[in-house]
Amino acid sequence: MSQGVDVLENSYLDPPDAKDLEFKSNLLDTVVCELRFPALLHLETEKPTEFASKLRSKFPIYQPGQTATLTPAGPTTPTANYTFSKRHRESWVGLTATSLSYSTNAYKNFDIFLNEINEVLVAILPLLETNFFTRLGLRYVNRINIGNSHSDLNGRVNDHLSGLIEARVLGPVMRHRTTVEGGLETAGNYTFQYGLEPDHAKSGGSGTSILLDFDYYVTDIDSNAVTDTLTRFHKTHFNFFWWTLGEKTKETLLNNVVAD
Repeated sequence: MSQGVDVLENSYLDPPDAKDLEFKSNLLDTVVCELRFPALLHLETEKPTEFASKLRSKFPIYQPGQTATLTPAGPTTPTANYTFSKRHRESWVGLTATSLSYSTNAYKNFDIFLNEINEVLVAILPLLETNFFTRLGLRYVNRINIGNSHSDLNGRVNDHLSGLIEARVLGPVMRHRTTVEGGLETAGNYTFQYGLEPDHAKSGGSGTSILLDFDYYVTDIDSNAVTDTLTRFHKTHFNFFWWTLGEKTKETLLNNVVAD
């Protein structure tokens, strides 16, 4: 082996172990679980009346919509989508002809989140007419608000991530995003995006946030394996999330831990 050549010990994501903690105030903007399935063609043309009935007790606010994607050849044909929200719209279920999702911007801990997903699946899995999913994904979108100051990013995120956005030659960076993709130890892959973005909603129109966006996914999975797979994703995620943070951010979070 040539000297000076670094050898990867693992060919998969392998962050150091960290204790899974719940925080009184966390960095999460949104957490999403998405399940894709073979197309239910009737959802393109018919209202999801049965789905609405099954979800109504917990997600009574119904909102139909359409989505189109812009391509070089022009916009695609609009496709139907449906949203079922809780009363205060802090959590919601999304439904299309090929996907089901559960999202929340009021995440407290994984056990509560997983329980909500399982309740949704128990209610409507029979209506999906499938015993497998073509893709299962779990996504955590975090934002660290830094206000209007770019002068002190030190300690906010892991030094391995902060180099480019701290480069003085670039001036105050307004927007930057880097994407990293790789494999997980067992089945599945991850996509990690980080950088800087305007944070208009949280800072009065002129602030900036550090983005830490984690997405874990697997394809072709039996419906009875969803819970175990999401639990595995979450365990890997917290280790990875904690590794991405700088000491200043870790200290802030540790001062807001929910007691066992």
